[in-house]
Amino acid sequence: MERILRAARSAEYNAPFQANCLERSLALWWTLRLGGIQADLHIGGRKSGESFEAHAWVECSGQVLNDDADVHKHYARFDAPVVAIEADSR
Repeated sequence: MERILRAARSAEYNAPFQANCLERSLALWWTLRLGGIQADLHIGGRKSGESFEAHAWVECSGQVLNDDADVHKHYARFDAPVVAIEADSR
């Protein structure tokens, strides 16, 4: 899994464009799934002044992989992962 995380970070830093959190999280989630690693894509939201902000991240066994470990303290996470399918049901 560490190899996949390093590759994802490298792609992020070297890409010719800046991906948003949902694009980065979907790419990581999909890559982990292709590698047979069970991971969950989460989305949370918060109100900031008059606007609503959303954020996406990936967790594996309850550990946040592509964000700060306490991201759930800053965004109210939806109760269930956005996509919850088995890794082998591709």
